[in-house]
Amino acid sequence: MDDVQPGTTFRRVHEDALVETAEVQSVAADRYGIPHVKFKLIFSRSNRVTYEQGTRMLALRTFADLYREQVNGVSA
Repeated sequence: MDDVQPGTTFRRVHEDALVETAEVQSVAADRYGIPHVKFKLIFSRSNRVTYEQGTRMLALRTFADLYREQVNGVSA
């Protein structure tokens, strides 16, 4: 979870070859001290169709469990 920092990018690939890319925008604790990740989410397919899904937020633990593959230099 230490790798989850603003500016880092993570992805996960679904069974149907859908690539989900999450670009971390910020990491901050809520008023209860629970860290959350704000990230931009982009979906893409092998036929180069890309769908930007806007900004989302997840608890840091959930984000780290979902997005395990860190990628560098990704331009979504």
